[in-house]
Amino acid sequence: RVCRKVPAMVEKNSPETPQQIALGIDLGSDRSVSSLLVGPPFGQPTLVRNKLSNDSTPTAVAFSSNQKRCVGDEALEQPASNAANIVADLPKRAGASGPVSVGYGPDGASEDFSLEHCLAMFLHEVSGDAAAHKGGQAPSRTVIGCPQAYSAAQYSAVADAARIAGISNVSLASSSTCLAFHYAERHGGDAFPPPEATEPRLVLLVDVGCSYSSAAVAAYHADMRVEVLASRGTDRVGGGVADEALMGHFRQQLQSKHGDAASGAKFEHRLRRVCEKLKKLLSTVESAKVDADSLLPDADVTLTLKRSELDAMLRPSLDALAGIIAEAVAGAG
Repeated sequence: RVCRKVPAMVEKNSPETPQQIALGIDLGSDRSVSSLLVGPPFGQPTLVRNKLSNDSTPTAVAFSSNQKRCVGDEALEQPASNAANIVADLPKRAGASGPVSVGYGPDGASEDFSLEHCLAMFLHEVSGDAAAHKGGQAPSRTVIGCPQAYSAAQYSAVADAARIAGISNVSLASSSTCLAFHYAERHGGDAFPPPEATEPRLVLLVDVGCSYSSAAVAAYHADMRVEVLASRGTDRVGGGVADEALMGHFRQQLQSKHGDAASGAKFEHRLRRVCEKLKKLLSTVESAKVDADSLLPDADVTLTLKRSELDAMLRPSLDALAGIIAEAVAGAG
């Protein structure tokens, strides 16, 4: 269990307390968000915009020939012809063994990078954006929120990546802990029971991300303590999981009709983009179709699907989500 007291806002700066800059990074499999908290006096956190003025940054890096490295939005904007050199979904791949081989050397020669080094490139970029936001002053402390379902090896990989990136004073926290304190910060006094209350206010917190999801029960006490009573996580629920289900469905269809033409890095890159678009459409309509331009080299393809078919594909994920919610509630007693 995690139990911390939410500090009251400091009204004025003390001469004995130098100003601190804390950077918080919500490490997402698809996109990551960061914010700064400066104090004392501590006010509200400020979102850090990246170089393109976006509030979130794709958690990806890419490589091209002659040692050009791209991070974030620039990585995902690489053409399909360079899809094999895009390293995405970094948080989910953290802790995996084996290097990533990319065309990064002179004239596109292959070079190997560990996944920790790839993640370090991304964290270095995010930390640099935060420093630029404060006139070049680096954060004095960094907290990285990691998926609840992370293993010890994955936590270790993120810590190694932060060290490689040159980020000092790093703490790692589970997504459920971060969400519990965010709920208190967002709702203020309304998150807590009245001072005379003897029982805490219990809140079920459910977070559905791209590749990971979590459920937690948090207790908010009258003395402003926040206690995470129980939490569970899974990598079987999320937007990215839905994308993979759609990709598997259409990959099988296309390969049965077009053979090896429906394979390879370019095909997978384009198929993912089409499936993401189809998924969004099915959130508002009962059936949808998407023209998949350039998906295959010698054929025009239109992908169609009904929402009922998508629901059937995602039934195992919905069951997994219900399972972690039940486990979190049971674990909280």
